[in-house]
Amino acid sequence: MKFPANNHLRTYLTPLVLLGLILLSSCSDPEFKKCKIYGFLWEGQYYKLIYSGDRLDQMVATDSHVDLKYDEKDQLISAYHYLPGAGSTPTVYYEYKHGLDGISQIDRYQSGEHYRLLIYYTSGGQVDYITAQEFDPLTNTVALEFNYNYTFNSDGNLINEYGTSPVIYTDYSIYEYDRSINPFMILAEAVNHRPFFPLGSFVRFPVGNYDISVANRFSVNNPTIGDYQLPSLPAFGEYWLNTYNNSLPTSIHWTYEEYGTLTSEEKYAFKYDCQ
Repeated sequence: MKFPANNHLRTYLTPLVLLGLILLSSCSDPEFKKCKIYGFLWEGQYYKLIYSGDRLDQMVATDSHVDLKYDEKDQLISAYHYLPGAGSTPTVYYEYKHGLDGISQIDRYQSGEHYRLLIYYTSGGQVDYITAQEFDPLTNTVALEFNYNYTFNSDGNLINEYGTSPVIYTDYSIYEYDRSINPFMILAEAVNHRPFFPLGSFVRFPVGNYDISVANRFSVNNPTIGDYQLPSLPAFGEYWLNTYNNSLPTSIHWTYEEYGTLTSEEKYAFKYDCQ
């Protein structure tokens, strides 16, 4: 098995890996029962999730909220994310188009900027590749375009994303996963979109605002070790330490090393209602 090249990260994480294995070994294999997430910590804000039956309609925090809109087929067509101070104008606005296999296009508008994802699927319903486009705010034409190709293992977990553009390439590899249910897949079911949860930015390293790594977003289980490679630079190592309750992750701590500096934070946390 290939491991991240960064020895500093491996040395630092050895006790964390052991702790994670102990926590995981204390859990039974995931039970396939119906669970809803009713609490979601995202970027330091705790959102209460509001449902109509099994469908997620709203996420509400103290001074922030997300409103989701669906068509007559219960397909997600738009989302409005209001951050503190936004007033009646959403901070981030999403538009969704659907194909036969799932969402085929996401347009995200934020602070005058327009981003688009064109999503293509394999015959088995997994994400095959994505074309990511950034638009010029003056002409509304494509100014930058990336193509990302995805490779999954037999368990349904993403193991590589290879990105190319006219000026640069990226190589993102995930080496290990746990055996537990990915809460982002539960959220995907809640918005009637089984392939992935379609809110937030699609990233490798979630260092911005309201990002979700594609490793967390697309996989059946939860990632634990990966790295991100840019040309002529050392690999940026990352590690997820998940806390579990009855085989369900209740919090995800994300640690990464960039140029010898380690950063660790609680990225996400979840509260469940399981039947």
